[in-house]
Amino acid sequence: MVYSANDFGYSFLEDADAKAADLEANEKGTDEAVQKFLQEKEKHDLEAAVGKPSGRAQLDEESAAALAAATCCSCCCFIMAVLLIVGTLLYTYDSYKNEPGYVKAGVALIAVGMICFCCGCLACCSAPFASKVQSKKKSSGEIEWDIKRLNNLYENEENTLDYLRMDASSGVAALTAAKKKEKKRKLDMKKKHKKDLENMVKGDISAGLTIAHIKRKHRPCAFKIVFDGDIQVSTIDMLREQISLAIKLGTPGLDQVVVCITSPGGAVTMYGLAASQLMRIKSAGLKLVVCVDSIAASGGYLMGVTADRIYAAPFALVGSIGVISIVPNVHELLEKHDIHTHVITAGKYKRTLDVLGEVTEEGKKKFKEELEEVHVAFKDHIVLNRPQLKGHIEEVSTGEAYLAVQAKQKGLVDEIKTSDEYFGSISSAYDIILLQEKEKKKIFPFDLSDMALADYAQA
Repeated sequence: MVYSANDFGYSFLEDADAKAADLEANEKGTDEAVQKFLQEKEKHDLEAAVGKPSGRAQLDEESAAALAAATCCSCCCFIMAVLLIVGTLLYTYDSYKNEPGYVKAGVALIAVGMICFCCGCLACCSAPFASKVQSKKKSSGEIEWDIKRLNNLYENEENTLDYLRMDASSGVAALTAAKKKEKKRKLDMKKKHKKDLENMVKGDISAGLTIAHIKRKHRPCAFKIVFDGDIQVSTIDMLREQISLAIKLGTPGLDQVVVCITSPGGAVTMYGLAASQLMRIKSAGLKLVVCVDSIAASGGYLMGVTADRIYAAPFALVGSIGVISIVPNVHELLEKHDIHTHVITAGKYKRTLDVLGEVTEEGKKKFKEELEEVHVAFKDHIVLNRPQLKGHIEEVSTGEAYLAVQAKQKGLVDEIKTSDEYFGSISSAYDIILLQEKEKKKIFPFDLSDMALADYAQA
């Protein structure tokens, strides 16, 4: 049986050629605009470096409470310490002078200090905990995002290095004259680029584009998603939310989503679902790029093949286009010890192979047929997303895993390049935005807060 794009729910792939042509045209226009927008990059990066608000800049209730505790606790503790010390000194002084007035004053100050401790310190220290519990109650099931701009990690730092290095050629007249000419040439180019950009923006405004769309057109985004897969794809819910956020924030035809996949494969149903989640990106009109630094085999490649472009490090493992199932059986061992197991089913093929039941030739044949059906669906899924493999899909779907340098020759990947190299190559044209869940910080150095929240959630 051969599966079509409609069978997989990928109906938008039927006109993929037309969409690819439109996307290429849009990207070509975008690249031209970006080159004229580069003179604004230094100002943009400077604003980001000096603390322009990012995804982490806004203080939530928990952080605000912790900040309040950090600024207020010192005052309360200082007053408490002074009162306790002075009260203790007055109380001790009475043992030498035997004057009741000092005793009363000392006891009064100690009492005031304890009240200050109870009303001030305990209240401030418990505020973050109370805020966290309240926040947990309000936003149960919601994800707190930590959105970061990563361009500074990938952009060239030549200017910084030139500033630090000793200039052995300073004072040479010919070099000084050349520097002035180069500076003037760069200034002229900057003015020309600015003028061209102004003309392009005027044309965009005349065409009726919104201000937000114009900004995104001349500075698109590349959303980075990191996927570490296990056998059951335990991170599928997070992947779903990350993709939904990227689709919500992205602009079709301009932005791209880069998924860094690390997975040796696993359950076909779960990795099929993960691949369908990635297909949502292409369906929304965003470009999908996959980077493989170590491994994307079997189910990992089932996901990766959905990309418009696949980049892999030279020694990364990719492919393993096959299906495997291991079913241990102890039926004969149980029979040997006179232990009888009854497997009762309704339906001829309800149970073909299992751990306890008798293994029959008919059951093994049917089980093999089911695996072959999955394998056929796997291969058709690959051909639909990488049509260049259609003529030799049988050659690469033997279940073998290939080094990326071999996989490129076989058409399984597009280019040998690490994820860092790829992000470095686009950092001047795209804002690289990392989408990840905000790390949960513990308020106390021990697990009391987590224990209390667990009790609260159960209640």
